[in-house]
Amino acid sequence: NRGEDLRARLELTLEEITLGVKRTLRVKRFVACVDCSGSGAKAGTRPERCSNCNGVGRVRKVTRTIIGAIQQVTTCPVCGGAGDIITAPCETCKGSGRYLEKTDVEVDVPAGVSEGNYVTIQGMGNVGQQGGAFGDLQVVFEEKEHERFIRRGDDIILPLIVSFPTAALGAKLEVPTVRGVATIKIHSGTQSGKAIRLKGEGIPHLRSFGRGDQIVVINVWTPNKLNAEDKRLLETMKSGGSFDPPEAGKSFFSKLRDTLGV
Repeated sequence: NRGEDLRARLELTLEEITLGVKRTLRVKRFVACVDCSGSGAKAGTRPERCSNCNGVGRVRKVTRTIIGAIQQVTTCPVCGGAGDIITAPCETCKGSGRYLEKTDVEVDVPAGVSEGNYVTIQGMGNVGQQGGAFGDLQVVFEEKEHERFIRRGDDIILPLIVSFPTAALGAKLEVPTVRGVATIKIHSGTQSGKAIRLKGEGIPHLRSFGRGDQIVVINVWTPNKLNAEDKRLLETMKSGGSFDPPEAGKSFFSKLRDTLGV
């Protein structure tokens, strides 16, 4: 009989998901016993043909009913379908033809995978008992939460805190991306919730060409401690109407949801 399929989980960082990576995964699985070459029989001996099924591994049973004879084929209960009976089992594997071993498996992770995606590696599951074929290994991907970036589909969101003078006067800033650093322009009068899109700086599309974008969301930082001169300047600006917001009472997160359409 064919061996059992196995399932393993592999946690990936956002950088690994974006760029693609090869990872080595250690798997505990059944492999063929080296002492009996997977047969389950002690060295120097051979399994005997099962007399119950005559080596076929299946038995036929005929039941007669009022509508006629019904024939049923089932696995041989004596040899378990193997067709042979081991009279002298291998001492290493106790007749199963296999034992547990830790194996290093190389997993090729394509760029753009998501949580729950998986790859199947054929022949890396358990070996079957008494010479059966290997099963397969299914590797399921999990995403590790990033400390700075947020994934949304194939787009990457970067919340960015800027000072009030930067938002008011404008500036050019360097921001991190998964692949390195990019430069963005903050226009004068930028409000909290403003989204700046960096084309092609997101995650590659898994089943098509192209990439997502990186979206830099601006959050203007308001100081909580002001000296006398700072307060005087702000009061002067306030009296001139410079601080009248166009959307009074709307929070940063409300503006963020409006900007991103979520």
